Amino acid sequence: MDDNRNSDGLGTGNETRNDAGNEITLLLRQVHAGEPGAQDRLLDMVYGELHRMAARIFSAENPGNSLQPTVLINELWVRTIRDTTIDWQNRRHFYGAAAGTMRRILIDHARSKGATRRPNPQHRVEMTDVLVYAPGSEDAANDLLDVDRMLAQLAADHPEAAEIVEQRYFGGYTMVEIADALNISVGTVKNKHAFAMAWLAAAAAGSSPD
Repeated sequence: MDDNRNSDGLGTGNETRNDAGNEITLLLRQVHAGEPGAQDRLLDMVYGELHRMAARIFSAENPGNSLQPTVLINELWVRTIRDTTIDWQNRRHFYGAAAGTMRRILIDHARSKGATRRPNPQHRVEMTDVLVYAPGSEDAANDLLDVDRMLAQLAADHPEAAEIVEQRYFGGYTMVEIADALNISVGTVKNKHAFAMAWLAAAAAGSSPD
């Protein structure tokens, strides 16, 4: 994944990108204040980035599934931006919340399809740092529930490491973007990401991760 990926006001971009990010922050504040038309203007600004986040998650081999990027974005919009009680701080707050909301939507979808915690103890989840989800696959749905469970366990003891994985895994953000959002160095992000992936791999293999 390209750590210099162009996005709507995220990462280390040029002046134009910074201007776009400032406009998103302003629109988020207008949405929180209930200003008429602010939601529509915000959607115009962020839709491209949200679609890239959603499209990256899904396997291109499953075009007939009910949960597609557009459906995911619509549900995300209902759950987040239409909740005017959220006091949005800036664009990074919004995109971070979007990654977490995508995680919850995907988990809800997996559960609605009858996925459960995998009964076969011999099957181990293959941990990668980016998610490609095939909504029609029972194995993919069960793997997703396993990852969600392991992330919750990781967050209990190492919340920032878990947040980094969530941003990377469900949001598709680069290390630079995550560092910018969390106001920490890229080196710290990489170190905590490496720790988290090793922790999750150990958990997936059934051994004690700590």
